[in-house]
Amino acid sequence: MSSAEIKKWSYALSAAGLLVLGSCSGNSDEKRARNLYSEAETLEAQGRYSEALLLLDSIDKSCPAAVEIRRMGMAMRPKMLEQVTNRQLEITDSLAAVNDYRIDSLSGTVQLVKNDIENYFVPKAEGHVDVSSVSGLHGRMAPDGRFYLIATSPSSINSVSVTANAGGESAHTPSVGFDGERNDRVAGHDVITFIEGECQEIAAFITKNRNQPVTVTFSGKSSVTMELPDTQKEGIAALFELSKIVRERKRQEIEKQRLEKTLSVVRSQIARTIMTDSLDME
Repeated sequence: MSSAEIKKWSYALSAAGLLVLGSCSGNSDEKRARNLYSEAETLEAQGRYSEALLLLDSIDKSCPAAVEIRRMGMAMRPKMLEQVTNRQLEITDSLAAVNDYRIDSLSGTVQLVKNDIENYFVPKAEGHVDVSSVSGLHGRMAPDGRFYLIATSPSSINSVSVTANAGGESAHTPSVGFDGERNDRVAGHDVITFIEGECQEIAAFITKNRNQPVTVTFSGKSSVTMELPDTQKEGIAALFELSKIVRERKRQEIEKQRLEKTLSVVRSQIARTIMTDSLDME
C-alpha cells in the first residue's frame, strides 16, 4: 500500500473514530448506529467505498444493541467491498500492464541460454562469452526473476569477495569460501557465483553508477583491481532492473488472483443476501 493510501486510511479511521465518539455521548445505540449508517450511505454515493466500509465496521464495534441497523450494515458491506476490490483490481491490472511494457522493452537487451540444469538469461552482449575466461562481473537472471552474479578475477588470488567503487563510494559482496563449485579456480581465474541475497547491494550500486567509471576489487590472499567494462555495467544494470520488474509482475499476478477470489466470495455473499431479502418479503 502506498504512503498516500495509508494516509487516506488513517484520515478515514480518525474521522470514523471522531464520529463514533461524538455521537455516543448521551445517545442510544440505535441513534448512533443510524448516524453511522447514514454517513456510510453518503460516502457510498460519493464513491468513497473504503471509508464507508470503515464506518460500517464501527457500527458493529460501537453499537452492539442496534441489531436492525447492524443487519442493514452487514447487507451493505459486501457491496462496498465489491467496489473496493474492483478498484484494487483495476489498479493491479494497470500496474501489470506498465510492467509488461517495461519487460517487453528490456527483453531486447537480454538473451536466453538453455541449460540442462536451469535455463537463464544473460546480457545480449555476453550471449557467447565464456565467463570462466573473461575477467569482470557477469550478470545472470533465472526465469523466475532471481538475479545472480558471476565474478571472474583477472588472476588467481584465492578470491572470496568483490568490492565495487565509484564516485568515492563503494559496495561489496559477502565472502564465499573456495568449495570447487560456487567458488572455483578455472584456467588462472577465480570464478565466484554470488546468489541473489549476496549480490543485491553491489548490483544496485553498479546500476546506479553505470554512467561513470566503476572499478572492481577482488579480495582473497591478496587483492587485484580492474575497471569494469561498459558492456558489463550495462548488462548488469539491464538484468538487475529486469529481474526486479519480473518479480514485481509475479507479485501482481498473485495479488490479482487473491482479489479475484475475494470478489467471487463477496459476490456470492451479495447473491445470498438478495435471495434472503426476497424470501423475507414473501
